Amino acid sequence: MHSDPKMEELPEIDQLIHPEDLEQAFDESPTKLKEVVDVIKKGRAASAPSPNVVPYKVYKNCQRITKRLWKLIRVIWRRGRLAESWHKAEGCFIPKEEKSETLKQFRTISLLNVEGKIFLATLIIREAKDSKGELTVVWLDLANAHGTEPKKLVESLLEKYHVPDGIRGLIKEYFNHLQLRSVGDFTTSSQRLEVGIVTGCTISVILFSAAMNIIVKSVERKRRGIWMKSGVRQP
Repeated sequence: MHSDPKMEELPEIDQLIHPEDLEQAFDESPTKLKEVVDVIKKGRAASAPSPNVVPYKVYKNCQRITKRLWKLIRVIWRRGRLAESWHKAEGCFIPKEEKSETLKQFRTISLLNVEGKIFLATLIIREAKDSKGELTVVWLDLANAHGTEPKKLVESLLEKYHVPDGIRGLIKEYFNHLQLRSVGDFTTSSQRLEVGIVTGCTISVILFSAAMNIIVKSVERKRRGIWMKSGVRQP
């Protein structure tokens, strides 16, 4: 389910949009302590235990330990190499329908060490700002979309969106070494995740949304749908 024996290069698709050049450069300065604290505050204290059994609650209540984690994150940022334990995930299979028997009828909920999730959250969303505007969420029900997104697509997206080389290198290194093992009545050995993204990973959901966004934006000008009563025309 997680292997990709071909690992082929993706062909260049002329129809895909090319995002405009950046108006403001990415902030590549080392992570600030406040950014780490803000991410920890948003983490659920009652979240399921991670592989190293350290929950967000530890960092929520122990400021000195949080500061040590921040210093570790700065070292990792400078070296451009993640901690080995941050590449490990434990997955539980959840049935998607009654009488599920094959792997395709299950989805995986993955648990990762919170330290890695904190680092990746500060890495990607540090520039995000809250606004007063409305938010519309569209769910695309695609066949195993999370589990089949090619790694080469992720690399291509980061380049198209003008992500700096240093950040792209960190993300590539993370996915190239990501391993998943299934836990339940018995625990499997760890397997390298060659295709797809991990549920529960703070960076995977953003990369998946970016992939869907570039596809939808590439077709919305060419194919226009019906007019809704609200006055909005569907792509």
